[in-house]
Amino acid sequence: MEIGSILDYVNVIRAIESRDKLEASLAELARPAGYSSGSGGVIRIGSERPVAPTLVINLLPAEWLGLYRQRDYHLSDPLLLRARAAMMPFDWQTALDLNPSPRAAEIFAERRSFKLLDGLVVPIHLPNGRQGWINFSGEFVDTAPATRSLLQLAAIATFNRALELSLAPAAAPLLTSRERECLMWVAAGKTDMSIGD
Repeated sequence: MEIGSILDYVNVIRAIESRDKLEASLAELARPAGYSSGSGGVIRIGSERPVAPTLVINLLPAEWLGLYRQRDYHLSDPLLLRARAAMMPFDWQTALDLNPSPRAAEIFAERRSFKLLDGLVVPIHLPNGRQGWINFSGEFVDTAPATRSLLQLAAIATFNRALELSLAPAAAPLLTSRERECLMWVAAGKTDMSIGD
């Protein structure tokens, strides 16, 4: 992985118009470094009642994601807990070392059963008390400092594009001729009853 490939990637994803294609591009970029899956999302920091994260990127095995949600792992996942406080990318072992609880060990054991053995999390700080992240994961991953830096650049660009896609206005629905006529009468000041007559 080289800086040129990251810059090319950033230029390519600017033109992508769907989350599926964005996820496929991220997977293709990260695969040579051993990362086979991952996720990215947003969590609220400091809320009284913790809420499950909103995913904007999802390359996780469906079974793992279902189990994660079913067991409310987001409440004690060391990766999310560390992402709330970290400024720089960190590897999974660092997150586990900082939160060596039995629940954290359970979460990591479950991850391993899905061949998610190691990974890298890139925290992304957002306004309004929200925290974002991109999580790269796989069996045998490259966590060298140069790879971390390049994946951090790619993660930030991917996350920003994912947010843009999720916030893009949906196409206006097409109205029937009768619906357009009714809107015209409402705008002219007619009541529902007089329009219906």
